[in-house]
Amino acid sequence: MTTPRFVPSSFRGHSLLSRTTLVSALQARPLLLRSSIISNTNKSITKRLYSTGLPSTPTSSTTTTTATTEIPKNLSKFRQYAEQFKNKPASHLISFGILHEITAIVPLPIVYFALIETGVKIPFPEQAIEEGNRFVGRVAKYYGWDMEGADGARTMLNMATSYAVVK
Repeated sequence: MTTPRFVPSSFRGHSLLSRTTLVSALQARPLLLRSSIISNTNKSITKRLYSTGLPSTPTSSTTTTTATTEIPKNLSKFRQYAEQFKNKPASHLISFGILHEITAIVPLPIVYFALIETGVKIPFPEQAIEEGNRFVGRVAKYYGWDMEGADGARTMLNMATSYAVVK
């Protein structure tokens, strides 16, 4: 029986194990012998693994090497940005979060209040609005809320419209 070899795989010349330490076969051997892994197999397999002897060890003084990180050639035009992101990922993620909030969340109330103040009527079937008002009225009555004079359907329609405009 041969022992499994741990070979780093690559995709288009880019190591899939970049920034990780490669594990030698001697270090990985205890992982293969865990009882949870071999509990469903024949117990004599552990004897066979040790009966073949240990695999030959590398002659160099270190048994682990670190994979180098390289940017694939097909991303060469983004190399500058990839290097900047690799050096300072936190600042890029914070900048993205701030820009996302400014461009996606802040316009929602602005568009909503613009629809209310201008009095724009969104073309929507009046029958659907009346049915919605009746349903909301029944729910409000059930829970004991006072909804007299409130036009909840128009409010929800303005909210949905502002969401659609922003997105």
